[in-house]
Amino acid sequence: MAQCPSHPDTKPSLSITRIPDSVLVYCHAGCSTDRVMAALGRTMADLFDNKRSTSYRYSDGRIVNRTANKDFSQQGNTRGAALFHVEKIAEAHTVYVVEGEKDVLAVEAAGGSAVSSAMGAGKAHLADWAPLTGKTVIVVADRDDPGRQHAIRVAEILSPIAGTVSVVEPAEGKDAADHIAAEKTLGEFLPASWWSIDGASEQSHVGVVEVIDGAPLLDEVVEWFGRFICCDPLDLKILALFTLHTHLAIECYTTPRLLLDSAMPGSGKTTVCEHLSRLACNGVLFASLSSPAMLVRILNDGINTLLIDEVDRTLSPDKQDVGDLIAVLNSGYKRGATRPVLVPTGGGWTPVKMPTFAPVVLAGNSPLLPDDTRSRCIRILLAPDIDGTIEDSDWEFIEVEAEELQGRIAAWAEQVREQVSSLKVDLPSECRGRSREKGRPLMRIAIAAGGLWPDQVKELIARDLAEEEADREDGLRNLPPAMVLMHDLYTVWSEGGLCAGRIFVGSRELVNVLALHNPEQWSENNRFQKRLTETRLGRMISQVCKVHSSRETREGPRGYYRADLEPAWNRLGIGRR
Repeated sequence: MAQCPSHPDTKPSLSITRIPDSVLVYCHAGCSTDRVMAALGRTMADLFDNKRSTSYRYSDGRIVNRTANKDFSQQGNTRGAALFHVEKIAEAHTVYVVEGEKDVLAVEAAGGSAVSSAMGAGKAHLADWAPLTGKTVIVVADRDDPGRQHAIRVAEILSPIAGTVSVVEPAEGKDAADHIAAEKTLGEFLPASWWSIDGASEQSHVGVVEVIDGAPLLDEVVEWFGRFICCDPLDLKILALFTLHTHLAIECYTTPRLLLDSAMPGSGKTTVCEHLSRLACNGVLFASLSSPAMLVRILNDGINTLLIDEVDRTLSPDKQDVGDLIAVLNSGYKRGATRPVLVPTGGGWTPVKMPTFAPVVLAGNSPLLPDDTRSRCIRILLAPDIDGTIEDSDWEFIEVEAEELQGRIAAWAEQVREQVSSLKVDLPSECRGRSREKGRPLMRIAIAAGGLWPDQVKELIARDLAEEEADREDGLRNLPPAMVLMHDLYTVWSEGGLCAGRIFVGSRELVNVLALHNPEQWSENNRFQKRLTETRLGRMISQVCKVHSSRETREGPRGYYRADLEPAWNRLGIGRR
């Protein structure tokens, strides 16, 4: 015990408890641990033997690496089902089931036997609970809704196989580690008032929300959008995934922009925005935009989903200050992005970094967006309801239903928040760069939801990649000249090309070959009426891949080896199908 350094104290109120790999600190007056450490001039990492991370090893090969700020990653047998420290309970009569590895170590430090399942709340069904057969099991619930939900699920699983099952809560703090850190004994856990000894079917559910299955929830959101919006069935799935993603945007690290597009008015873009304003996380609907500073001030209090209607007018390239608005929207697709804003302070102005990270929806009739903005977008194509099969959005009748659905979306997000933040997902090899940053958040949501959703996201990614390729081939999205050059160099050097089979080609010959292959770009017949020169050829190749011309022989012309360009083609994905 010690005096707490973060509040005025006349008697010791700070408990300090050693457990394997770390130290538990608990202020009985209510000071948070990070506040205590800050008062000492230390960080949370100083509580751990290894300041970078602590590794928890499971008997089946799973390794969980957890940092001081509670970020964690997994390696080894990440699909294993073993409980943490299950190998230590064989002779134990009473076993405590807690929610995290640190809680297991805390109970063991207090003289008990304990286990926990991997991946935290919401994943109890993935663990092998057979080693607890016949034992006296005490489930310790964390003091929050996800913790109580998890405890209920564990108790339901163990009731048929354990000798007895009871559910308790910590006497102080949030979890078992806090309870032990507060110098409470194992016998001082409090019976959970919301739990009946007869089982989950008879408990009162006070303060408890049902455990929600993600896959049926996504299906329900798809069905919801399908009632009111006319679009491709795959686009309905994107809307559902994006909606759930907004509630987990921070954990997903990047957030794609959703582009609601149509060829004509009356296709339902505003309707989609209205529904997203009710189902997404803190949806803010804009009929128009006037100030970049307004956007970042809205985001300063936390994550909001920005729903910007009429972008064909609001973000028109010829409108004043559009460049600054676009800059904010472009920067905010990745967590941690900020923009300096001047704020009044004491008669003057002080630059303050304000966040720009936020999920964004852009709605408009074929809007002219810059390529760097469009490349961050997933496009949803809407159509008018010609057949009259779509329901009207009569909010006076469906508002309550929408609120209830949004509540369950938010509750599910809380269940899987910790899991989503650590997910490492596999995407198709051709999904790189911006495509990966758009697809990875949706895949994280799909994996957390389970069912057929991961395969459906792969289908959505494949469609998005095909659309991008088709746009390029149709000339709808112009590549920079240097990239066109690299594509053309690959083509003329490939089988059937004018330089096929050649190891080395001189610069002058390459210029002539390129002018024959793509005269609209490289001959004097292009729109600038300037033919490609050897100097410009060398400058553009150097710009893309830092490859410079050389000579095949000492007295020969300068030119390029195919082998020198191949690494750049591979790196840029040129020639891959």
